[in-house]
Amino acid sequence: MKDSSSEAHPAVIARDEKHGAWPRWIAPTALLVVVFAINFAAMPATWWAGDPSAWREEARSLLRDGALHVNTQYAEHIGQPGQYFVFNPQHGWWYSKYGLMNSLMTLPPTALEAAIHGRIPGVGEQSDLLIFNLYNILLSLLVCVLLYRITGWYTDRTWVRVVYVLCAGYATFFWYYQRAQGAEIYQVLFFTAAFYFLMIYLRGLRDSRGEPNRKHILALAGAWMFVSALLFTRVLFGLLIPTLWLAVGYAACGLDKRQRWRILIRQSPWLLIPAALAVGALAWTNQIKFGSPWLTGYHDWRPQEHLPVGRWQDGIWGVLFDPQGSILLHFPILVFGLLGLREFYRRYKLDTVVLFLLPSALFLWLTKTPSWRGEWTYGPRYLIFTLPLLAMPFLVFLEWLAQAPLRLGRAAVAAATVVTLGYSTFLQYQANRLGFWTMYQVGATVGDAWNQEMARYFLEHGMGVFNDDLIRHKDSLDDLPFVAELKKRGLSGQQLEEYKKLLRGFADRENFYWKRAPSPAVPPTNGQ
Repeated sequence: MKDSSSEAHPAVIARDEKHGAWPRWIAPTALLVVVFAINFAAMPATWWAGDPSAWREEARSLLRDGALHVNTQYAEHIGQPGQYFVFNPQHGWWYSKYGLMNSLMTLPPTALEAAIHGRIPGVGEQSDLLIFNLYNILLSLLVCVLLYRITGWYTDRTWVRVVYVLCAGYATFFWYYQRAQGAEIYQVLFFTAAFYFLMIYLRGLRDSRGEPNRKHILALAGAWMFVSALLFTRVLFGLLIPTLWLAVGYAACGLDKRQRWRILIRQSPWLLIPAALAVGALAWTNQIKFGSPWLTGYHDWRPQEHLPVGRWQDGIWGVLFDPQGSILLHFPILVFGLLGLREFYRRYKLDTVVLFLLPSALFLWLTKTPSWRGEWTYGPRYLIFTLPLLAMPFLVFLEWLAQAPLRLGRAAVAAATVVTLGYSTFLQYQANRLGFWTMYQVGATVGDAWNQEMARYFLEHGMGVFNDDLIRHKDSLDDLPFVAELKKRGLSGQQLEEYKKLLRGFADRENFYWKRAPSPAVPPTNGQ
């Protein structure tokens, strides 16, 4: 089978299906309905505390005053200096340390809230959680549309595409970040869109023998737009710029050797000017907010945690095998995708190279930083932006399950797949069932009484397993290992009963919008 990178243009969603099949719009429409129904039923009743509070305040300032600086009293009393807001001595104002795109993505629900309620929420005031929940659902649907469209490049089996999207959305920790009001949901959206448009351009570059038409150039502009959006979300995404150039260079390698450099020179304005404009705009924003184009907002509070000063062996081992940071444990379709990777590469060589090349520099940087785990978090959230795309070989694995001869080996693999992804889906439900930070909050309550056994329990269990243990044992809390350890250390009587009451309170507070009254917005804490 020849490489699809020289076959049909990627704008073609799927190959022609059998005569008499249902209209193509039925499956994606049904998929969107299912995704909306699941996310609507599972909307959270609490706010994802920490960083988003800072950019919600910046969004309110933009709407209220047309300015980026935030209320001084609020900024001075939230977290540690520089943790969420940076003081600019030139202007005498405090600014959110986070990328401007985070606040821009918060503007739509904030503006809608102001239109519905007739006023912009005051400084630190509770926002309308329902509006933000519905906004997250909209972003999830957009991700769903993009992923479904991209899967059509690699399979003409509708059920495989549907299964892939549902597994990526709900059998992995991405479900948690579809509910959280953080940046992860639109990082996935932006990166997926950037890949989508970049592949249209790269295939056009090859198919046209180095003479891409207007449609392909517009696709490249779309890729730059979403790479720029990522850059303004977090400055570290600037590493996508050189990897995008490398992807174009790799695609050009498939062209005639004598024309390769001439073609690249001809394409260079479309590759250099957008990058320069994005970097220039970021420098201008940094000048306004932080007083220098070279300051990023992360320079004021624990700057070493965001620099590659750690050990690669720690980060790489952690993102692969750490119980709380493993991409394989938290995104298990990657494991099954590895089984189909060789065949996927054989069919779609260009796509495979680009899939793994684009996030490569980011992966190397992040795994060398001391904060690769992401502090208070669920799973490897710093890498979530790329995981749905990296799992694309899972499509080939699913096709193999459908086409392989019906033998004992295939049945065993199919059963293992169903059991693994079913259990993972259960764990995602349990992780979502309690408050976003329940595991960390419980750990903080016993922080002064840590011993080796207690630390091992908290470090070796993922959030889904922890929440499941807490829920199952809420009426028999002595069976929880860390409670048993506290008893061994002398905690007893009224003190022990008060602690158990606290644990039952955590276990009883389900984090579903329709099961409890929504909580007020939670300000940032020092725990993040």
